[in-house]
Amino acid sequence: MRVCFMRNEGSTRRARGLAAALVLWSSVAAAQTAPPRYGPPPAGPGTVPPPMQSGGLAPPPPMQNGGLTPPPAQGAWPPPSGSTAATLAEADRSDSGRGLEFIYVEPELGAEYVGLNALHSGLYLLPADASSSGFGLVAGGAAGVRLLFFTAGPRFRFVHFSDFDLFTIDLELGWRVPLGSLDVYGMLGGGYAWLTQSVPRPKVDGYNFRLGGGADYYFTNVLSLGGRLSVDLQRLQTRLPAAGPSGMITESVPTYGLGLGLTASIIAGLHF
Repeated sequence: MRVCFMRNEGSTRRARGLAAALVLWSSVAAAQTAPPRYGPPPAGPGTVPPPMQSGGLAPPPPMQNGGLTPPPAQGAWPPPSGSTAATLAEADRSDSGRGLEFIYVEPELGAEYVGLNALHSGLYLLPADASSSGFGLVAGGAAGVRLLFFTAGPRFRFVHFSDFDLFTIDLELGWRVPLGSLDVYGMLGGGYAWLTQSVPRPKVDGYNFRLGGGADYYFTNVLSLGGRLSVDLQRLQTRLPAAGPSGMITESVPTYGLGLGLTASIIAGLHF
């Protein structure tokens, strides 16, 4: 009995040792064949999980850095010729950069040739010994408003001739085309004209119509200098006293002349 018990105890010890060896061999084999772990280790108790960028699924990269790129901006393609976008692009390239202008003031100096009876001879507009045509010096000025390409305002002119002085005051409308620092323009106007003479005479006055154009160069946003050519059509009239059958002055006879004037002038401009 004692011998059998000892044999059974030895067998139990050998079985336990064999089982321990098998467990150890299984742990080593599992450690060698386990796939690598990605991302941070599992969070322990009391720890805050990391953001998605640090592990797990990450947000997709921006389209500019990888994958599909966004389409180019609309301005990358040239607009069709003649379209509104093409017109605006051309205006942007040719813009003078002066900004908007609302008010202008223009002093003027020049010379004018006038023929008061060039188209129709008006008797007694001037004394018999006075010349109705000739050259004179021009002085004047204008002021007005500008809205984009259009201008409007009054212009006053005084022209001194050898036998008379001619005054005009007109309302002028203009259309301007900016070309960088240069403005090219056309204008038309009309208003009132009158003559003064050195000797007492009946009043001579009438209407004046003007057509012209020119160019101004802008040295700054405020100051410009330019030249202008204009043609004036003047209809001036007067009333001469007439004697009745008894020899007394009872009525006046109207008479008029239709003349032309050509003016070349230098204009300085102040713009606000």
